Amino acid sequence: MAMERTGINENWPAVLDEHGVQFLVLGRHDDSDLLKLFRSQRGWTVDFEDGEAIIFARADTAQFTK
Repeated sequence: MAMERTGINENWPAVLDEHGVQFLVLGRHDDSDLLKLFRSQRGWTVDFEDGEAIIFARADTAQFTK
């Protein structure tokens, strides 16, 4: 449902892979649907968060950012 409202197609993992995306910076207020989506995704972890944004890292990348 969140993917429909945000315009993400079901092939979004392949798109992120294709472009080598390792981190996502999402705003707490503007990207609330995407936040819910990525919090539930395997392979992505929260690397940083504060009152304004959350940075997600691929699980295999997160160990190198701490």
